[in-house]
Amino acid sequence: MNAAGDIEFAHRLNADDTFDSICMSCFLTIGTAEDEPALAGQEKIHQCNGNDAHIHLASKNGAAIDH
Repeated sequence: MNAAGDIEFAHRLNADDTFDSICMSCFLTIGTAEDEPALAGQEKIHQCNGNDAHIHLASKNGAAIDH
């Protein structure tokens, strides 16, 4: 468990052989490292607000947002 709760992260291999960690709740890239194990520290301290991505997408599409 991390500071944001029980969140899953996806890892992406970049063209420069670094790895990105993507929060599957808010869809932000929360860190980049030269190897996957190095992402764990960044994932542990990620402060997630999973609603941010949904608010951005809804406002981009012109939908009303309830706060």
